[in-house]
Amino acid sequence: MKTIAFYSAIWSGLTVFFWGVFFGTTMMYGQGTWSTVQDLPSPRMYTTAAAYDGRIFLFGGSEFPPDSSESSVFVYDTASLNWTLYGHMPKRLCGMAATRVEDKIYIIGGAPTVFGIPTGDVFAFDPVMNTWEQKAAMITPRSFFATSQLGGKIYTIGGLAEGPANSAIPSKAVEVYDPASNTWTAVSPLSQAILNAMAGAAGGSLYVTGGTTGYPYVGITNTFRYDTSTNQWTPASYLPTGRWGAAGVVIENKFYVIGGNSGLATNFAKVEVFDPATGIWTSETPMPTARRSLAAAESGGRIYAMGGLDDNGVLSLVEVFTPALSGIEEVDAMDPDLLQIYANPAGQETRVNYLVTDPGDIEVLLFSVSGALIKRLVKSSHAPGEYSVRVDTGGMAKGVYWCVLQTGNRRLAVRKMVVM
Repeated sequence: MKTIAFYSAIWSGLTVFFWGVFFGTTMMYGQGTWSTVQDLPSPRMYTTAAAYDGRIFLFGGSEFPPDSSESSVFVYDTASLNWTLYGHMPKRLCGMAATRVEDKIYIIGGAPTVFGIPTGDVFAFDPVMNTWEQKAAMITPRSFFATSQLGGKIYTIGGLAEGPANSAIPSKAVEVYDPASNTWTAVSPLSQAILNAMAGAAGGSLYVTGGTTGYPYVGITNTFRYDTSTNQWTPASYLPTGRWGAAGVVIENKFYVIGGNSGLATNFAKVEVFDPATGIWTSETPMPTARRSLAAAESGGRIYAMGGLDDNGVLSLVEVFTPALSGIEEVDAMDPDLLQIYANPAGQETRVNYLVTDPGDIEVLLFSVSGALIKRLVKSSHAPGEYSVRVDTGGMAKGVYWCVLQTGNRRLAVRKMVVM
């Protein structure tokens, strides 16, 4: 069996910061909040995750790197707040990607071990039926590539590909998978070969940022934007902190880059956010735990950061980021019958009455006036009807709060609540 002779910073190495010419960045942290939920059933790094219908699926990865990988599929139910073993992938993999398109999650590429020969295999996973179907293979087998879905197609960007003489080399390849036709197409490659970068689709465009180009394993700050209409990559605002092995997640058209590494001695807790509308990066509230090679997924408007590697080893830790609420005043003008608060102003207690018009997962959340999450009052599946929840306000600071009724990441109604 062939082995890969690639002395990669995927597992060890020294990465240095690379500051770009322009950042458009503020050093002040945002108002988002972090919390901790139940740990993974087992520690994992080099894993991947995707969300479907209020559940988060975590695939494969490695518990004992660099010479092993797993086939397990863990699922987290955001309603019951529990992890369970859901099944197994068709093969053991790490460094692969999981991307959801409609009702399927596609597992693409990866390798049997950290330094193993990359595979081009693609599997479609049905999260409802818990079944697998093999699909057309990648044109260029790769591991540790960036990926994102845009317009119903999956883009695979860069990564680690097999090179000559049993070596492995960073790749410039960009290939697009169309699930509707089960076909792959090569599109315009990157101007430089990268691996362990982060990708996200926001504002109608595809962005890839950070990563490393290989030896001497510099964590780069370059960001590129792909225009599907012209098949061209153009430079975008530099990532403020050069890094690889971070996680990239898009929420409400903003691209979050979480964690990562600047070298063997330094793992990041940093969260930096790119807004394609302004072209500006800003800093958000850091993770409680600095780490790299983690998985992340969005569900219900929150980012779940799972596993990874910190200074003490491979993690089973799961931390959840809730962005600060924005655009509240405009939302407050929505149908007032959906959400009412009595008494308001509140003394020691009040009641929140809400109307559910369509069946689904419903949340009632309480935010500070600055947008920080204070309490989650309700989180469960609802049938259509009228509901009410008691709120103990006796221990809350006097002032103005926002009460939010939402399903998934879509706000249904927002009302002001005053505590006296």
